[in-house]
Amino acid sequence: MFGKIKFQLFAQMTLGCVFLLSGILKVLSPFSAIQLLEKFLMIGQRYSHAVIFALSLFEIVIGVMFMIGKATFFASILSAAFFLGATFVGVFLLSDPVPCGCFGNFLESKTDEVFLIRSLTFFLLSFFVLRNSTETKS
Repeated sequence: MFGKIKFQLFAQMTLGCVFLLSGILKVLSPFSAIQLLEKFLMIGQRYSHAVIFALSLFEIVIGVMFMIGKATFFASILSAAFFLGATFVGVFLLSDPVPCGCFGNFLESKTDEVFLIRSLTFFLLSFFVLRNSTETKS
């Protein structure tokens, strides 16, 4: 039981840090993320910039929710959906890896096998937090 609580806290803090870092770095340097969005959704740069800015704010809010331990049930649902979506994008772009812009232009990352493994790992962490948040509510 105690080990499960420690892992719950570890998972929350890990996800919180990832979302905060990703959101902040994407706000500071959104260009790779904008290019990925333009390639994947084929929308103009003006709309891509607005979507990436909104996504960055969304990531920062989720990160804060995880870090302060408030609304972790809701945050973990959003997180799981986010990483499931990222996994689908990664599968779609696997044959032609491009920079994902996940952490702005500060950390280079492509939509390759490592991207898929990372997205699935964070999805599983999100699901673990979701499952245990549900258990504490009942």
